[in-house]
Amino acid sequence: MYGILRRGKQYMRGPPWRRLKVAAPFIGWVEWVRQLRGHRRLLRGALRRMTRVMLAGAFILWNDNLLEVKAQAAALHTARKGQAAALDRAQRFVLRLRNRAISAAFTAWRDRTRGQKQLRYNLQKLMARWQRLQLAAPFYEWADQVDEVGPGRICSKCPSTHFSTSSLELPPA
Repeated sequence: MYGILRRGKQYMRGPPWRRLKVAAPFIGWVEWVRQLRGHRRLLRGALRRMTRVMLAGAFILWNDNLLEVKAQAAALHTARKGQAAALDRAQRFVLRLRNRAISAAFTAWRDRTRGQKQLRYNLQKLMARWQRLQLAAPFYEWADQVDEVGPGRICSKCPSTHFSTSSLELPPA
């Protein structure tokens, strides 16, 4: 072709009418590209605004729903808490009424049990003393008898001597 573009300058060979003939479509194309760039810039800005508005709308709707759900949950919790408090008060009242009778019965049972335990302890002490006294009399009699026999008693440590005797000496009755 006739024209060469170098760094914004146009060097053309040939007659000037040819230069105009070639330059006119190029200049039109350059203008069209500039318009397209402007339109793209406008479209990008509009698209950003629309996206931002749509996202903000979705976020605001989500936030409103979240706040509404939280408010409902708080109201439900408050209602349940009030019901639970009323139920607790009623249960405590019924328990107090019931516990008066139960408490009286329990106190009577506890007192009887303590009394029986004390009686059982006293009886065990008495039986132990009586057994000691009952066993002490024969033991003392035996001890006195052993003292009377003295050196003539049978030695249980020497079985050969014990069995060699022909007659066993029994202590007098």
